Amino acid sequence: MNLELQHFACGRVDDHPDKMYQCPPRETFIIFVSYGLDVAMALRSETHTELSFPNGWYPLCWSHELHEGEVKPVEVCGEEVVLFRGRSSEARVLDAFCPHMGAHLGHGGRVIGETVRCPYHAWQFDGASGECAHIPYCDEIPARAKVKAWHVRECNNLVYTWYHAQGAAPQWEPPVMEEFNGELSAGAGPNDWAKPLFWIFDNPVHVQDSHENNLDPAHMVYLHGGQDIPLAPEMHDFVYDEDSPAMRATYQSKIETPFGPVDGESSYENWNIGLGAIRMRGDGFGFTIFFGNRPITEKKLISYVQLSATNNIVDEVGGEIMARFEMEIPKDRQIWANKVYLDRPVLCKADKPLAEYRKWVKQFYTDDGDQDREATLRSVG
Repeated sequence: MNLELQHFACGRVDDHPDKMYQCPPRETFIIFVSYGLDVAMALRSETHTELSFPNGWYPLCWSHELHEGEVKPVEVCGEEVVLFRGRSSEARVLDAFCPHMGAHLGHGGRVIGETVRCPYHAWQFDGASGECAHIPYCDEIPARAKVKAWHVRECNNLVYTWYHAQGAAPQWEPPVMEEFNGELSAGAGPNDWAKPLFWIFDNPVHVQDSHENNLDPAHMVYLHGGQDIPLAPEMHDFVYDEDSPAMRATYQSKIETPFGPVDGESSYENWNIGLGAIRMRGDGFGFTIFFGNRPITEKKLISYVQLSATNNIVDEVGGEIMARFEMEIPKDRQIWANKVYLDRPVLCKADKPLAEYRKWVKQFYTDDGDQDREATLRSVG
């Protein structure tokens, strides 16, 4: 059905002061708009799929932003949790709402030892098990007085939690990056890694779409004006296992440095959908951008981005790289905010990395049902 949208004007029109335009009845306008929106929404729903949350590790905050004894309310994968650091310095994550009367533990809660105390009636919940450890006005603790305790890891300057749609335990560990954790991190030698720079971005996009961006070299050329980026799929070394949470794509390119353009290797690595790194290496230098994405809703996430470079280039390159990143990210946001996810996009042969990526990510969804996320390659032209 083809619908022609009409604009109604009431009152005097500037170009024709002698004419008046009469509005249709209010009920007619409401029915027309409502019917038009319903049709538009129906057409939109037929052309795309709403993705759910994939299983994996997601960052909740920077390690240096969670102090001992501090409590934070956090949203992740449509869930509300409370994040706190106990007196042992261990980070803990629990379901947010007290099972007693429903108060949010992250708003006004207090750390007591290794527990978080509810601000409403002072019930205390153990950070490791989620069980109620103390009720100040009752000696007997009800058997159901507990909240879910989430799995937590801390590395790469980030606090992570594990999400699984069916509540399964962690099936792999988050990566430990030498640039941010190893003996050479924050070292003084010219080839040691400098202290990282940190950024946080809000992005209107599903976490899979965000990472798919990095397996799409063509968009780097045509949206961002990139150069020396190989577009032919045979120029990319794409290594992955459909049963492994890690994948890697590499290509050879010229890298701009303070010493002029040099030949080097660029790589993009992913660990589940949500954690990724862009690495560039040349003769005697390198830099790494590591990013962790935390889904808030299906179409909103928070990106934690950090950059480290070897000491011999960090002062001249580090700030410039992130300045360019900050300049370019709004272009992606505009696309993300207005695009839909297509289960079966029409891809050309040069889009092979995207098709391979679609196969790889299928393992992270446990509620596939009637959703087939494997892209179908269709040669065009």
